Parts: sequence; structure tokens; C-alpha cells
Amino acid sequence: MVNDLVTSASALDSAPSSLSEALLLALSDRDQHRRDRAIDEAAHAADPTDLIELVADHDDAGRRNAALEALAQGGARSVPSLIRALRHPDPEVVMFAAGTLGRTRDPAVIPHLVRLLDQEDLNVAQAAVDSLARLRATVAVGEIVKLLNRDPWLRFAAVHALGEIGDPHAVEALLPLLGDESVREMAIDALGKIGSVEALGPLAMLLRESEDAGSFASCLRAIGGVLEHHPDPGALRNIREWAAISSPEAMGVHQRIMEVLGAIERQWSDDLEIRTAAAAIIRALRLEPLYTTLVLAGRDPMLAEVLQFCAVSIGPEISPSLQTGLGERNAEVRVLACQCVGALGLSDCVPHVAALLTDPDEKVRAAAVHTLARLDQADAVSAIVRLLHDPAQAVREAARAALGRMDAAAVSAALLADPATAGAGKTVALEIMRGNPHPTQAAFLTACLDDTDPTVRRAAVAAAMRQPGDFLGTVEALLYDGDAAVRREAVRALGRSRGERVCRLLLLAIEHDAETRADAIRALGQAGDARAIGRLVALLSEQPPRRPAEIEALAALHESASEPLLVRLVADPEPATRMAAIQALGVCGSTVALRHVFMAVRDSDARVRRVVADAVSRCCDTALLETLIMDSDASVALAARRHLEDLEKAARHDRP
Repeated sequence: MVNDLVTSASALDSAPSSLSEALLLALSDRDQHRRDRAIDEAAHAADPTDLIELVADHDDAGRRNAALEALAQGGARSVPSLIRALRHPDPEVVMFAAGTLGRTRDPAVIPHLVRLLDQEDLNVAQAAVDSLARLRATVAVGEIVKLLNRDPWLRFAAVHALGEIGDPHAVEALLPLLGDESVREMAIDALGKIGSVEALGPLAMLLRESEDAGSFASCLRAIGGVLEHHPDPGALRNIREWAAISSPEAMGVHQRIMEVLGAIERQWSDDLEIRTAAAAIIRALRLEPLYTTLVLAGRDPMLAEVLQFCAVSIGPEISPSLQTGLGERNAEVRVLACQCVGALGLSDCVPHVAALLTDPDEKVRAAAVHTLARLDQADAVSAIVRLLHDPAQAVREAARAALGRMDAAAVSAALLADPATAGAGKTVALEIMRGNPHPTQAAFLTACLDDTDPTVRRAAVAAAMRQPGDFLGTVEALLYDGDAAVRREAVRALGRSRGERVCRLLLLAIEHDAETRADAIRALGQAGDARAIGRLVALLSEQPPRRPAEIEALAALHESASEPLLVRLVADPEPATRMAAIQALGVCGSTVALRHVFMAVRDSDARVRRVVADAVSRCCDTALLETLIMDSDASVALAARRHLEDLEKAARHDRP
């Protein structure tokens, strides 16, 4: 990095006389990438006092901005110099220093910033206010409130800062500003961010009185902020002005809320925050006349999650509006209504949802399937089974997922009655039976285990081992199947079982079937028999694993008994075997394992040394990476350099 800086700085008008000067010069680099790297380096290496001097340089705005960015990124190490800069004779330096102190996120700077609030230079005072806002300096609220009676420009900054700080103590000072047109909208916004319940009444009153769309929208947004801070509507019912919005006299407000939620291509259609607030008001005040409006607002998919939350919060009383939504022409509304019915468990809506299983829109069909499964509607199982052959993949996947968690007896009966299950639909049926087993499936599974199609046999193995009956003997026979994929599935199925017989079968597969050996090693570890692990290591000592997949499977056991075997493989004549062994030892991570990984830095094959670089980077061994940077092979050196840079970057990120 430093060499890059020197090279970059040398391209400027004057050559640097030191690395420190090179660093400062590099901040002027016109190349954005090099400039960003210089800023990053300056943030943790340059003297902050030197960076302050660059801030005072009026001739090079680019370098000044880069220095400010470096000071901000420097965090705590920049703070002393920035505080001293607050006494600089140049007001611009003071202003920039005050603004940068807020970005350091150091609360110790707050008293220094507070002292700047009474500065005659408005730019300095505003920079201090903005930094206090960024620091969420609640202790400064009293002093910031005093600025509300000063220059109008500072007044705007103070109102904004009070909102960003979010301290309820500011509410009393902000409420009178609701009557001041010059700062009213800013005050409304600040009150919404603070979210204090004391502001809800005045905001509700202003909402009713707002004549222009801008003020109404600001009030909506602010009330939404208060409601987020106070999610229990019951605690707000005693606020008279707030409760009055639910009265018939507030029909004008209701109409405007309907307009906000109904906007698709009109005003407010792009303001998600305002529309979210409108939905929150309906929820909090239980505005029953607007329930259907709430549901129909689902035409905007961006609002779907908010609307579902509101509907579920309202509860079963929204059922009639959801039924209206289930019959709405807009597909997004039908989807939302389905989801809400499922979340609320509204059995009275089931016939309407079942009718949507034949909806022309695939999203609606999938949503209907999910809802009926959530309500565990056994009567709908046959119809859902037919959707296993739907032209839309999303619907087929929804049907599979639903049938996997619905009543097993009903699902089995429907699957076995479906003509497709006896033909092209066998594998799909077997997949569902695997996740939702039932004794009635036994005869079908037995027939599938003898099917001529290896794909069906493979799926049948996976399903059979989930059954309550004893299929172990049948699965054992498939260990000798002519199709390797079937044998592999049989091995994996055995790994989900326990017992001496299972371990013996897996050891035989490891010994005699090269195509399933890696899977059998994993399955044996999955079986969890400690005695079997010892026999496995003994067997592999006589017939060492050669394929990378087998070595990886051995490492996945995380057994210390396997480490000596892996260490032996580091000396194997085949580079591929050595590479796999080094990767496996790196995963093991023990002191002994890593020692042998480190020794492989001298391997004659560059590919092996490259794997060593990858392995040692995981244990953060920078010394060995620095050795590999000098490797004669360019690819090894490059890999080591990249790993080292990543480690250094991570260390800088973790540095306080």
C-alpha cells in the first residue's frame, strides 16, 4: 500500500520527501480508486494534525475533502486534533472540524460542540448543531432549544436536530411551532421522529384541520412515527383529540385516508411511508368503515407486509373485508386476503379460498394452497394433489410443501387415488411420502423399490426409510443395485438409522463400492457410533482414500482419530490427494493438523502451495502468508497477497 502511495504521489507536481508526505499528497490523486485507498490509509496512519492543515488549504478543495474524510474515518484517534481545530483562527477550519466531529461517533466531543452553539458565525453554529444531531446528544437538547429563538437558519437546523436526537424533553418546545407556517412541517416531522405520546393529540387535531395535501401528508407521517413508538392502541384511547378521528364528524379525514391508500398512479402513490401511516391509523383506531379500503390497498405489493400486520392486528372482525378481497379482480389483493385468512385462521373464509385453487393467476393459486394447508383443510387435499401437475412451478412447489404437512392419512389416500401416482407422477408422490409418511403407503413403496426406473427406485429408498415399518432389509438389497445413484441413496438412507447392522453395511460399502465410498463415510459419521469410527479409520489405513470427496468426507467427521491418516496423505504422490488432505487438515484446525499444513509450504507442486495459502488464511497466520508472497510461482504469491490484504483489512475494521 505504501509503495502504491509513493508511486501515486510521485506523479504529482512535486516528489515527496517522506512516506508521510507521500500519504498526504496522495489524497489529491484524481484516480478515485487510488484516492479512496489513500483516504483509508491516512485514516489510520497519517498524523491527524497534518490532516487538519490540509483542511486549512483553500487552494485544493479535493484534498481538503479527502482529509476531512480521513479524519472522520480515523474515529477516536482524530478527536484530539479536531478538538484543537475548534480554536483555529480560520472559521472554515472550525466549521469543518465541528462537522467532522459528529462523524467520529465519540460522545466525548459533545461538550466541545455545545460550546460552539453560541458562536456568532452561523455556519460554525450550524455545523455544531448538525454534529450533535448525528451524535444523538440528548444532553444538548436544552441548549439546542435555545436556538429556536435565534436566526431563522439556525432555527431550521435546531428543529431538525431535535427530531434526529429524539428526546421527548424537546416536545414542549416544538409544539408551539405547529402554529408557525415557516417551520410547521419541520416541527411536525421532528415530533413524528421523537414519537412522544404527548404529541399525538396536537398532531391528530392538525390532521383534521389540514387543508393542503402537504400538511396532511406530514401529519400522517408523524402520527405513523408516534404509533410505531406506541404499538399498543389501547394505551392511546384516552387522548381525546386522537379518539375523535374515529367519530362520524371526522369523515373528511376518513375520505382522505381512503384516497391515500387507494393511490396507485396518483398523488402519494410513491410515498410508502405516508401510506403505511394511513394503514397504521386504521389499525390503531379500529376504523371499521375503512377495513375494506385497507384490504384493497393490497393492489400495491410494496404494502403487503404492512397491510397483513394491520389485518392480523385487527383480528376476526376484518373477515367480511377479507372475503371481499378474495373476490377482488386484482390478483395482489386476492393474494393478500389469502395470506391474512391463513394467519387469522378464519375457517368461515375456507370456501372462498378453495375456489381460488383454480384461479387464473398462479400467485393466487399458490397462496390459496398455502392458506388451506395452514388451516389443515382435509377436504381440500384431493384438489391440492391435482395441483401437483399444475403448469406453474410455483404452484407445484406450493402443493408439494402443503401436502408434506397436512394430515398424513388424507394425503396418502389422495395420492394413491390420483391416476398420475401410478405413472409419471410416482417420483413426486414419493417425495411427498418421504416428508409425510403413513402406514398406508407401504405397499406402494414396496412396488416402487422394484420399479424398472432407477429414478423411482432412488426416490422410493428415501421415502421407505422414513416409514414406521422395517424397510431395512429391502434397502440393504439396493446396496447392490446396478445404478450407482440408487446405491448412493441407499447409503444415505442408512446413515439416518442406527445400530450394529447399519454400521456393518456401511463399512462393507466403504470397502467394496468405490462409487459410493465418500457417501458411506459421511453416513457412518452421521450414524454416530464411536466404535464404528475406529473401525473406519482402521479400514482406511489399509485402503487409504484417494478421491478428494472421500478425504473431505473423512474430515467432516471431526474425529481426532482420523487426523493421523490425513497427515499421512499430505505425503501422497498424487498432488490432488495432497491438496484434499491439506484442505481437510485446515478444517480440523488442531495444532497438530495445522503444523502439517504449514510444513506443506515447501511442497513441490504450486497448486498444493496455493491450497496451503488458502488454509493458513483461515487461521490468520500472517507470517506464513508473508513467506508465500515470495513464492516463485506467481499464482501462489498472488493468492497469499490477497489473503494477507483481506486479513489486514479485517483487522482495521475490528480496530476500535
